[in-house]
This record gives sequence, structure tokens and C-alpha cells, in this order.
Amino acid sequence: HLDISRNPLIEVSGARELAAALPDTRLTTLVLGPRSTVLRADAVRLDLEKQGLGPTEVAIVAGWLSTEASAGLERVDISENPIGAEGAEALVSVLPVSSVKTLVFGPKSTKIDLQVPELGLQPEPEAATPTSSSLNFTKQELGPAELIVIAWWLSTEATAGLARVDLSGNRCISG
Repeated sequence: HLDISRNPLIEVSGARELAAALPDTRLTTLVLGPRSTVLRADAVRLDLEKQGLGPTEVAIVAGWLSTEASAGLERVDISENPIGAEGAEALVSVLPVSSVKTLVFGPKSTKIDLQVPELGLQPEPEAATPTSSSLNFTKQELGPAELIVIAWWLSTEATAGLARVDLSGNRCISG
């Protein structure tokens, strides 16, 4: 059990060092963030929405995703958290080696299926249902961090049949 919650002294660089050390530990519980969010071994879902997790905490969550304790984890929800570009980069660096199949992120709880090439990205709520060749991802209030996640996802096999992505109407996309 490790409790690093409510610790403003940890910066992103320190969080990355801690995250790198996590796979070599036998931790079964990790508590972090301003709301004392608990990560538990053998969970199938990691529901972290609205926990106030910033880049530092997300870097530590990324380290947790690469541990044996998270081997059965299939769904991670980090929506409605200010994860920042550094948190997004840390997250996408471990997703390829994690067991996570579904990631939910962003201000409107956008969901991407990481291992289902037929469906791929499924924005929720309010966005159109995707087809195998196009995706309507409009008005999801996406910022730079979310675009880092999407850019990584577009480089994976999960998007193999995708020919068109519409990102219009988002915070960092004009038009």
C-alpha cells in the first residue's frame, strides 16, 4: 500500500521516476491525487473520472498500467480531468503494453476502443456513431491533451479501416 495523495511536492519529473519504479514493486494498492483516488490490484475497470488528476497523477497512473497488479484491467476512464499534454504523453506511452481495451477521456467522456478495428473510436455523448471508414468527432471540447491521445490512437491497428476523421468544433481546432 502506497499513499501519495494530496502531495503537492511531486512534480511530473518525480512522478515519471516513481512510475518507472512501479513495475518492479509488489504494490496492490496505490492512493494518489487531490481526492485520494485509489488504484487496486486485479481491478477490471479503473474509474478515475472527475478526480482532479493532472499530469503528475496521470504519469503515475501510466506507471500503474504497466504493473502486474493491473494485468486484468480492461477499461480506464480518465475523463473530466486536467491531464495535460505531459499526462497524455505518459499515458499513450504505456497503452500499447497494457491490457487496457477501452479508454474514456476528455470533457465529454469520449471513448476509444483500443483493440477493436471494426469500431474504433466512439465519441460519447452527442456525437454520431462511427462507421468502419469515418468518424464524427465534432464538438467534444477536445484540447491538446486529448489530441495527443487521438493522434496516438490513429497510429494503431485499431484504426486500420478509418478513412475520415472529423474533429471540427473542438477547442483547439478552428472551423
